[in-house]
Amino acid sequence: MEESHQEATEKEVERILGLLQTYFREDPDTPISFFDFVVDPHSFPRTVENIFHVSFIIREIVKTFEISEPVITPSQRQQRLSA
Repeated sequence: MEESHQEATEKEVERILGLLQTYFREDPDTPISFFDFVVDPHSFPRTVENIFHVSFIIREIVKTFEISEPVITPSQRQQRLSA
């Protein structure tokens, strides 16, 4: 079970790396927004998985990256609930 999970992770990391390589091959001077790349607005679990997989690429291949300061703001719905 552990080996199949590891293999699935490796395949997903390779798939994501391929996407990044294609993007940078086509437009090498334009950085990709980390958040736009990893966030799935319809699935929090998928977003977490994306961050997990991209972290391997950053650690092993990219080594350095820049990210602007993230900001969290409450949604309108949340503001109404707490008022």
